[in-house]
Amino acid sequence: MRTDKNDSDFPKRLRAKMESQGVSKKKLHKMTGISYEMVRRYVNSEATPREEKILLIAEALSTTASYLSYGVEVHELSKSSEVGFDSGTQPSCTTNKNNTDSIVRNVEDLHYVPVLNFSQAEHLHRTKRIALADSFEPVVGSFYGNNTYWIIIEDDSMKPYFKRRDLVLIDSNLEPSPSDFVLACMNDDKGLLLRRWRPRGFNEMTGKPYEQLVAEHEDYPLIDSRHMEFEVCGVAIEYKRRLK
Repeated sequence: MRTDKNDSDFPKRLRAKMESQGVSKKKLHKMTGISYEMVRRYVNSEATPREEKILLIAEALSTTASYLSYGVEVHELSKSSEVGFDSGTQPSCTTNKNNTDSIVRNVEDLHYVPVLNFSQAEHLHRTKRIALADSFEPVVGSFYGNNTYWIIIEDDSMKPYFKRRDLVLIDSNLEPSPSDFVLACMNDDKGLLLRRWRPRGFNEMTGKPYEQLVAEHEDYPLIDSRHMEFEVCGVAIEYKRRLK
């Protein structure tokens, strides 16, 4: 399960953004409506803001919640862009018409895919309704459908394959194959997990097929569908990692 909402460098990134833009704690309090005392605690690593507070701070500092929370720089297309399954549209991009031989030659294959945290992705899968994304990352290829999105890794359960702040591209249309990395929606509102998927045959008691979700890190337990029900929400097809 997820261990925290952002990493320990949040206060450092917050202070850096405030200093670069000349924003004091008092000014940030006035810009966001967050109490001065809570702003002071955020800056001094004494408290961690909730997601809605991070969004307010990100907007005030002209950055994204993804960057403040995880240090992932993303290309923002709008302050609050909505995405949903089978929307039939992709955010557009433009090029200089006077430079037809630019580096991006096949612009029709360039798509911007929403970046979601685990809470946003869970909302999307449980309600099948529109989720809010404040940032997007590009992918190139005509084979990417409308039901793809990036998700930000928030814990150590899949080390060494995936690390905190990695972006993993999820395709909700794909059916998993054995040993695929999948995003699974746990029943009873227990959140989302990224795990390796393993079908295990048939339950001798019920005759029904069962499957398991396997973490790569030994400290995270194996999940068996005979004892804890879950639904595969999508299959991981690509990932990005910051080197520094």
